[in-house]
Amino acid sequence: MEGVYIPDAKPRPAILVSSLRPAGRQSVTCGHEMGHHVFEHGEQWDEIVEQRTEARRFDPKEYQADLFSAALHMPKIAVNHALNRRGLDARTCPAESVYALAKYFGVGYGTLVTHMARTLNIIDSDRADELLRHQPKDIRARLLGKTCPDDLIVADVHWTDRAIDVQVGDMIVLPAGTGIEGRCISIIEESSTRSLVKAEMPGIGRAANDSLGWAAYVRVMRKDYVGRAPLRFDEEVDDVE
Repeated sequence: MEGVYIPDAKPRPAILVSSLRPAGRQSVTCGHEMGHHVFEHGEQWDEIVEQRTEARRFDPKEYQADLFSAALHMPKIAVNHALNRRGLDARTCPAESVYALAKYFGVGYGTLVTHMARTLNIIDSDRADELLRHQPKDIRARLLGKTCPDDLIVADVHWTDRAIDVQVGDMIVLPAGTGIEGRCISIIEESSTRSLVKAEMPGIGRAANDSLGWAAYVRVMRKDYVGRAPLRFDEEVDDVE
């Protein structure tokens, strides 16, 4: 299951999202289910995309919800703005830059590439095919310099107006000289080019670089979290008798 929309849930309509899917897929799925709510499609059970039947794949409601989620996460004006601020040309920039941009928008690498080609017309199909030949796990390994089994976020000084959301075990590449606050994250490597941070436990921390005039909150959730979304970043508290 990707997600479920339950319009008759009490006290208000509810959306369920599978925590076993990658973070980007969870975000897009939530937007998809929100589309079902906005367009009043009624109760919906959405299978994992790769396993959808052909009839379900081309269901007008599914198509409409997919477009709604893509427009919600990656509107053209926001994608162009993010590219321009970073001095990037989507037609020529390296796959690593596109990967970092996908993380900024909270979506999967392939999702952003496909959206830029098929919907936004920022890149052509040949460029999309070229980018899609790079697997996210290989991009993470190149960025980190070693295999990275968990997620990897690359945050620069243009990461503004939103927190950096990760799960326990995920890694974050930050600008060199960045300091951290809070128990939920720790610096595991520092060099002249970057600060590498690991998400250690649920909670909310902060990364700040005074020399660059940049800061961002870092929110960490438990891996495979089960519960209400507003509580997913709460710190774990030991029971005291």
